[in-house]
Formats: sequence, structure tokens, C-alpha cells
Amino acid sequence: MDLQRSAGIAVGVIRSDHLDIVERVRPSTAWHRGEVPTPDFDVRSVPAAQQAWREAPSGDLTLLLGDHRAEFIGPWRMRAPRPAFFAATGMQGWWGKAFHEPHADHVERPDELHGANLVRRRRGLVRSMELVATFEDSEIDDRPALVVRYRHTDRWPWRGVSDHFRPVGDGLLLGLTLGIPMTPRGGAPFLFHRSPSTAGSHPS
Repeated sequence: MDLQRSAGIAVGVIRSDHLDIVERVRPSTAWHRGEVPTPDFDVRSVPAAQQAWREAPSGDLTLLLGDHRAEFIGPWRMRAPRPAFFAATGMQGWWGKAFHEPHADHVERPDELHGANLVRRRRGLVRSMELVATFEDSEIDDRPALVVRYRHTDRWPWRGVSDHFRPVGDGLLLGLTLGIPMTPRGGAPFLFHRSPSTAGSHPS
């Protein structure tokens, strides 16, 4: 087991042939107190979130490196069914995503990151459904953004889903998801909080 300590958090990473498990041992005092970045827009409003996304800078792919804890935003009627939807489509206990740079001998494009979703299990956080992130013009407004896509072989609806991220604070990304049925036109908003356990590191 590789043991990393950062910002008062001990994280054990257990690697096997089939999955990577991330165990959170003890959260830092600051994280436990809730001292994490918060956006300066109304997180209950989809139009406010979409406008903040359009006004945000493009950022760069390094902002996606590491682990990112997801936070559902928008009105309650939109947030409430999301956990059940994730469970019904193969990602029960969805926690967020993790990204790393591709190994040098496996690089197909130098301007992409590889990653996976993270889901909660009894043993900790388990990788689920691989991802690829690129820096490209978003179809939402034709401006550059961090665009994350699933594999074409993934189950419905994920094979047609894309997440489009821009930074809205220190360690805070605002995402708009396209491709999920019955979500707001222009993208369903959510936040990514960069985990103190891996902030500034490049997990392999």
C-alpha cells in the first residue's frame, strides 16, 4: 500500500489488477470544519450557474489532476432524484472523479488526461467507468473548456454524456453535463471540489 499524507489527510491507495481503492483515513481539520471554497452565485438556480459558467475563464487541464468531490446543485426537485438515477445506471454511491496524466508509453494525445469516476463502497472509493479529458471548444458556447467524455462502450446513458468544466474559485470547478435525458437545456450544473488529499499531486 502506498501511503500519502497531504493537508492533514492520510490516504491509502490499494492497487490490484481490477480496481484502485482510495481509503480516507482521517480528514483534515479545515476540511472537517467545512472550510472549502464556495461559489459566488446562487447554487439553487440553474440559470445563475449556467451564466457563471459562461463568464468563467477557460482554465487548463492541470486543474483536473487529482481527486474531485462532486456536489449536486440546482433546485431541490432536480437534486433529489440524482442519487437514484446514478444507482440505476451503474454508479451507485457516486462521489466524484479522479484524473491523472497518461503514462508516457501510452500517450495517444499529449493534450489529454485519463481518469475514472469514483464511487463509494465499503472498502472506500472505487474507480468506475474510465474517462478522457481534453481542452477544447465546448459545444455549449464555442469557447474553450475542460471537456470530459466517457467511452463509447459504456452503458446508457453514459456513452453519450459529456461534462464541461471551468474554474470558479480556488480548487473549485463548475461543470455542465450534456447528454442525460430530462436535464436542463444548456447543461445540468454541478460543482467539483478538489480533494485536499491529492491537491497538487499527479496520481498514477
